[in-house]
Amino acid sequence: MGRTITALVENDNSLSLQNNLEAADVIVDFSSPAALASLLERCTQYTKPIVVGTSGHSPENIEMLQKMSKHIPIIYSPIFSLGVAVCVEAAQLISKHLKGLCQIEIVEAHHQTKKDKPSGTALTLAKAVDQGEIPIHSIRSGDIVGDHTVIFALAGERIELKHQTQSREVFARGALLAAKFIKNKPPGLYSMKDLLYATCQS
Repeated sequence: MGRTITALVENDNSLSLQNNLEAADVIVDFSSPAALASLLERCTQYTKPIVVGTSGHSPENIEMLQKMSKHIPIIYSPIFSLGVAVCVEAAQLISKHLKGLCQIEIVEAHHQTKKDKPSGTALTLAKAVDQGEIPIHSIRSGDIVGDHTVIFALAGERIELKHQTQSREVFARGALLAAKFIKNKPPGLYSMKDLLYATCQS
């Protein structure tokens, strides 16, 4: 992700890379959950907005994000894709209309080296449908960038809401949109939903 973001920044005249945190306007983090605590402390120290795109965070890390968002603007998402953001909204709407009338399952597939299982996106989709514990089936194989399917099974019919990511550039572009979005925002914990609405209105 670092290389992909760097390549996109170098082709965007409105953006530039900085070698240290103090000189940057916005921090973009795709490192690891273990690095979050120290990074948030430094961002708070220098009052820097931060984009957090690392997935697999513990409940303690999520609590830390919420705590630090009282001091600095933070946008956190396990996946920075506008398409996924739309799918989350759609899953929520379908679930609302079919509540009690269908069974819901999620299938997600990623490359064989992805560490967290299920994916952060699958967990976000499961939370969006809000119908108890949703079975999530995870596949780790080959070089799959990211596929997610939400299955709504009714009697005699079914709806499949599917999103496929074909390039990691999708996440990098989304993260840079998030950086532009969060730059002048007041302290708070923002999400892809906030970015999606801002993009639609612009």
